[in-house]
Order: sequence, then structure tokens, then C-alpha cells
Amino acid sequence: MREAVEAFFKNENTPQALSIVDHAIKFNIPRDTFYKYVHKDPKKRRKLGSAPGRNMKVSSANCEFLIQHTIRADRANDGFTTGQVITNLQRLQPDMGYKQASNFVQRTFKKRSAGRIKQRPVKAQKTTSKRSQCTVAQQFWWFQNYNRALAFLRENNTGVCKKTGKQFGKLIDHFILGADKTCLIADADGDLKILGEHGRREHEKKVAD
Repeated sequence: MREAVEAFFKNENTPQALSIVDHAIKFNIPRDTFYKYVHKDPKKRRKLGSAPGRNMKVSSANCEFLIQHTIRADRANDGFTTGQVITNLQRLQPDMGYKQASNFVQRTFKKRSAGRIKQRPVKAQKTTSKRSQCTVAQQFWWFQNYNRALAFLRENNTGVCKKTGKQFGKLIDHFILGADKTCLIADADGDLKILGEHGRREHEKKVAD
């Protein structure tokens, strides 16, 4: 590509100058790709060596750090998703674009971590303070049972309070303790998959209360 671009600009204003299409054909380069490097507006030209998705070198030390970081996160029940691993790589190498980091994680990182990190994301149980989450449907089921329990109490306690003169059904909310401590946690995001440590049978992922 570099040779083709340099030759194009060298002969641009000479009688031997070829059109962009002919020049691309001569060097066996797709026309649209070549045009991005020789765009009429210099500000819009793609720089040589900056093609999207081009692999950038990641040192063995950085790759090993990323592997160890991912393993220890899973051991702490806070495993990383693939997206989080990509973000961590970009933090290690700020000059690396998302596409480049994604390609590295999907290809090189997984090969180098074989035998230590499971090659496919695994489902992690969502926990917070060691409490399991439940789905929206399960929450609905719980509150239906909760309302049935209150209805049962109202039906079987029809007396009147001697001090206030009110029926039990109107005062029942003052005698319910712990109803706001049932540890129900929304699971609106569905299954969460992380890169888990090889050899671990079960994985958990901490989430916010």
C-alpha cells in the first residue's frame, strides 16, 4: 500500500499519471480502499499504517497481566465479560482502538490463555451480598403470595382496635416487619456471561443492590 500511495502522489501531476482506478488495478488494491489513502482532501486521507483492525503488538507482559487480572477477578466473584477484558486491554495500551483490541482478545488472548481461562464465556450467577437474584416473573409471584397472605390475615382478623377504634385490616401495615428486607433483586439484563477461570465449576458475578 505504501509503495502504491507514494507512486500515485509522485506521478500525480505528470503526463504518466494514472487515474485512481487504474492505479489501484496496477497495484492490485481494491479501488475503494486505495481511494481512502489518496482522498482529494488531505484531512480525510487515511494515514499509512492506520487501517482499522490492523493488529498492534501487545507485549507478553501486558498479555500475561491481562490473563492474571481476568483469573483473579473470577476468583473474587467479579468475573469480566468479554467487553470488560477489551476495555482493560485499552487501558493497558491507550493507543489501541476498540476494533484492534477486540480482534486481539478474540484471537490472540484466547489462544495464549488456553488451559487457564475457559475459551467460551460461561454463565455466572448474579449475586450481591451473597444473595441470589430472581427474575421479574419470580418477583411477581412473590408479591402475589405476599398479597394473598395479607388478605388471609384481614379475613381472619375482623376485630376492632380498642385504642383507635379501627379495624385490623387498616392497621395491618404497621405490624408487618421485614417486608422490605426480602432481598429481591431485579434481573432485567438476563443471563450474564463472563470469561471464567479454567477448572472452576461454578461462577458468580457481583451486582449492585
